[in-house]
Amino acid sequence: MLKYKEWIISAVIVCLFLLSSVLLLLKSPPTNSSNPEWMGPAVGLISINGPISGSSSNPAFGPDGSDAVLAELEALVSDPRVKAIVLRINSPGGTVGASQEISQAITRIRTTLKKPVIVSISDIGTSGAYWIAMSGSKIVANPGSIVGSIGVIMQNMDFTEVPRRYGIDNVTYKSGKYKDMLSSWRPASLDEKKLIQGVLDDIHDQFITTLIERRGIPTPNAITIAQGQVFSGRQALDYDLIDYIGNMEFAISLAAKEVGIKGRPPIVSKAQPSFGSFLTKILRLASAVNPLTSTPSIPR
Repeated sequence: MLKYKEWIISAVIVCLFLLSSVLLLLKSPPTNSSNPEWMGPAVGLISINGPISGSSSNPAFGPDGSDAVLAELEALVSDPRVKAIVLRINSPGGTVGASQEISQAITRIRTTLKKPVIVSISDIGTSGAYWIAMSGSKIVANPGSIVGSIGVIMQNMDFTEVPRRYGIDNVTYKSGKYKDMLSSWRPASLDEKKLIQGVLDDIHDQFITTLIERRGIPTPNAITIAQGQVFSGRQALDYDLIDYIGNMEFAISLAAKEVGIKGRPPIVSKAQPSFGSFLTKILRLASAVNPLTSTPSIPR
């Protein structure tokens, strides 16, 4: 019994050690403006990594999703040191509503609060992520960044052959003719297809309108390049989808220049630990251990 208790105590100690290690991993990297007594002008830095979606709060790791991004933006603009913001994007996009909320917040910062927001695209900035990028003052991307995918998509699985092949069926009870129109267990009717396509066309029209207004692209050209295709950063520059070819350091220097800061500006970050950042760090650690998982990939 004594040995069993000692084993339990040892296991608890190991768990506490691992938990403390995780918390250290989740801490944001220190910046040269972290001193609360330092009050000089600075550039704020915020990142959007991975798919964009609404909030999925987790008590252990804090808010995630668009709510976390909005909270970080609010914290940056509330800091009197922050004169401009660099938004670092590495995302294939995500849900429309979350992308629009972040876009609206950036537009407010840029127009109402008069603070420049320079967008820096890393590997990928497509679909909803590009919608967000368009709200910035300027867009910077690497020559090999993947940009664009200006379109809207909705998909579901097709299980219509499952009942015949495996004898497994689905029973649906509903009120409202179209309540189960995205069911995977039956073919969509013609009316349902028209209804869904109407929704997608309306959102696509919003996307194209934003492209025309924010990037100043003539309507015929905007329609041509907004068919869901992707472009390299260099191609995106030719199509006026971005403003400059450059890396994040270039974006930071551009933001500093916009507000008259000479030299490399101090950087302020308000990033908070989140479940998403926790998973990202764990995956990065796994990639470092296993070189087979760290090879480059092309988005589908």
